[in-house]
Amino acid sequence: MRDPRKGSIVAPRVLIGLALIVMGVLFTLDNFGFDDVWDLFWFYGWPALLIVVGLSKLLGSGGRGVGLMIVAVGVLLLLGDDRLGILRFEFWDLLPVAFVVIGLSVLWRGLFGRRNADVTPEDAKVINSVAVMGGSRRTTATDDFQGGDLVAVMGGVEIDLSRASIGPQAAVIDAFAMWGGVEIKVPRDWQVTSQGLPLLGAFEDNTEPPADPRGRLILKGFAIMGGVEVKNG
Repeated sequence: MRDPRKGSIVAPRVLIGLALIVMGVLFTLDNFGFDDVWDLFWFYGWPALLIVVGLSKLLGSGGRGVGLMIVAVGVLLLLGDDRLGILRFEFWDLLPVAFVVIGLSVLWRGLFGRRNADVTPEDAKVINSVAVMGGSRRTTATDDFQGGDLVAVMGGVEIDLSRASIGPQAAVIDAFAMWGGVEIKVPRDWQVTSQGLPLLGAFEDNTEPPADPRGRLILKGFAIMGGVEVKNG
């Protein structure tokens, strides 16, 4: 079984490093009198950044449906740029495409994703939740929580794990928030390791470090103009 603690932070570190390099180059060019540098960034840099984020999720251990959606949005934004003139559309025209991609992701998880056989929601070891322009609330009291995938797009996802326990292996939650929010409540004896990457958003770990950890939760993912928060329940 793959150890989620190995290599899971590589992609965020690479993205942060690339972002700092790009910002440094842009500031340098701006200081030397290149007036249209920032226009080029907003026309090409932002869609390219979305594509990089999407590819990192596609190549990672989870969230491939969301990764595909992010890549598709980035590519369409590039093709729809007035300077290229390949496609003609407004930004909100992409919303139906997002619904289709998210729907395909939900269908794929339902048919082939991780699932719990013959259990009630109170015993669920894995929680997968998607909220698009709406809200989703889930809870579990399992003694062997393993993780899950959480997606909030213009909506909110609330997960209550305050009565759950983690086995000897670390549990991994992959969260994605875009114009939305994800809130996770955990017990006070859980140690949380946040490896998420905020892009004009926030990844907040508001838990208190436990004196005697009884479980470890690894939080990964992306917050794009949205927020992901984990706190004690």
